[in-house]
Amino acid sequence: MAICSPDHIGLLIHKTFNASIPRHHIPDEWEFEYGSLENDPEYGAAAEEDGGQREEGEDRGRWVRKATGEMIDGGARRLEFTIVG
Repeated sequence: MAICSPDHIGLLIHKTFNASIPRHHIPDEWEFEYGSLENDPEYGAAAEEDGGQREEGEDRGRWVRKATGEMIDGGARRLEFTIVG
């Protein structure tokens, strides 16, 4: 499971532990594409009413390859990365 934001990609690996890939470790060939909810003025009010919880599948945005528009996980819900530090 991946959660994307303009600052990082958050991963839940094997439903056991978390990993975060900060923006400065994401290659320049990728860019963050904002989802429709980011531009909805009513979204902020709705998020406050439900305690800030978001439904699975809500369009929050995603990382895409600049040249092709391909999503960072290729739709496979799999992402390869290298652990540093």
